[in-house]
Amino acid sequence: MEKNYKLDPMSVITLSFRQTLKRVLFWARLAVWRIVFSIPLVTWPAAKAAFFQAVAEGLRDPFDQDVNPREAFVRGFFDQLGRGTAVAAINLLSLAVIVFGMVFWAAQEPVWLNLLAGLAIPFLILWWMSQPYLYPVLVEHPDLPVPQVIREVIRLAIAHPGYSFVTTFSLTWLFLLSLPLIGPLSLMTIPFLALIGTQSYWITAGITVPDLVNPIRYAEQREMKKRSETDGT
Repeated sequence: MEKNYKLDPMSVITLSFRQTLKRVLFWARLAVWRIVFSIPLVTWPAAKAAFFQAVAEGLRDPFDQDVNPREAFVRGFFDQLGRGTAVAAINLLSLAVIVFGMVFWAAQEPVWLNLLAGLAIPFLILWWMSQPYLYPVLVEHPDLPVPQVIREVIRLAIAHPGYSFVTTFSLTWLFLLSLPLIGPLSLMTIPFLALIGTQSYWITAGITVPDLVNPIRYAEQREMKKRSETDGT
């Protein structure tokens, strides 16, 4: 049985929608940088990772005091250039292997061999349910090797099957519904989906979601952390 969560998936979606509207300019600026850095197609994985890193930093700065969208994104792009590309490559390769296996066995004779294609379906579902966690885990653990990032993503999807399924199902439909909104409105839909994925990961991993704690206490804790980091250097 899955544990009780601070927020169910639908509440995370509602929270993320409110956050999108509340700080629309901040998120829109990040979305613009992601689009610009994704124009060379080879850099889109790093741009996506940088976007998620900047989104996480923005969520942890709810009063817009410390995080500059451009600086956060550019720093994240170079931080995640290699790891973001590697994670994307492994992710796409995994999907290709699963789909190839399904197609291969479905095309075999005799017919009973077609049943072997069904063995790939659980792996396809697991891959699908892992997608919301992929980049949030990557940016949350900058020192974690890429294979361990993949393992942690899979572990989360298996450990929280109900939460992961509902979150992924919701994100899939929201993504499909947002496709006709290509244009200025995409500057809201792109961050909206990233906010859902990031905070869903935080909920399942037991990481503090800033908007769910006392804002004054959170600000004090953040200031104490900054001071300790400054004293440490």
